[in-house]
Amino acid sequence: MQQDIEEKAQKGDLQAQAELGRYFLDQESYPQAKFWLEKAAMQNDASSQYLLGNMYVNGLDGEPNYTLAREWIQKAAEQRNVDAMVDLSSFYQDGTGGCEISPEKEKYWLEQAAILGDEEAQLELGLIFQAEENMESAKKWFEEAFTAYQSDRAAYFLGRLYLENAEEKATKELAYDWLKKAVDLGNANALGFLAKLQATEMWRDIEDTQGF
Repeated sequence: MQQDIEEKAQKGDLQAQAELGRYFLDQESYPQAKFWLEKAAMQNDASSQYLLGNMYVNGLDGEPNYTLAREWIQKAAEQRNVDAMVDLSSFYQDGTGGCEISPEKEKYWLEQAAILGDEEAQLELGLIFQAEENMESAKKWFEEAFTAYQSDRAAYFLGRLYLENAEEKATKELAYDWLKKAVDLGNANALGFLAKLQATEMWRDIEDTQGF
C-alpha cells in the first residue's frame, strides 16, 4: 500500500505526495516529511503548505526559520486554509517572520478565518473589537462563536461585555444570563466573576431583576 503511494509520489502525484508528507510527520520522520510536504506545497497544496510552515516554526528539521514559516503559511492562508489564516494573523501581531507589526493585517486575517467559522478567530476578533470599543462588532463575533460551538468563553465574554456597559437593569439581566450560561458550560472564570459580583452594589439590581 505505502509502496504504491510512494511510486505515485515519485511520479509527481500531488495527493500521494501530501499523504506521504503527513504520514512521515505523524511518524516524526521529519526529513522525509519535509521532503514530501515541500513537493506537495510546490504544487500549491494548501494543507501541505501550512504543515510545512509549521515545521519551520517549530524547527522540526533543523533550526526554526520564521521567515520561511510565514511565507508558506501565507501561501496556505491565501488559499483559504483557516488554520493558516489564524497563524498568519499572529505573525502580523508579533511582527515576526519578516513582516512588520500590523494590527490591520492581523485583524484582516482573523476576520477571514472567523467568516469561515473558526471559533478561536471569532473569539479573538471579538476581543479586538471590544478593546476598540466597537461593542456591536464584538457582540456579533462572540454570539457567532456561541451559536456555532456553545462556547463557554463566548458566553463569558458576552456577560462581561454587557456588564461593562450595563446602565439599565435589562442590560444587567442580559449580563447575568450570559455569565450563568458560561458557568453552566463549565467556565471557571465566569464562576469566579459571579462570586465577586455578588459582593457589589450592581448585584442588587440583578437580584431585583431576577427575583432572587
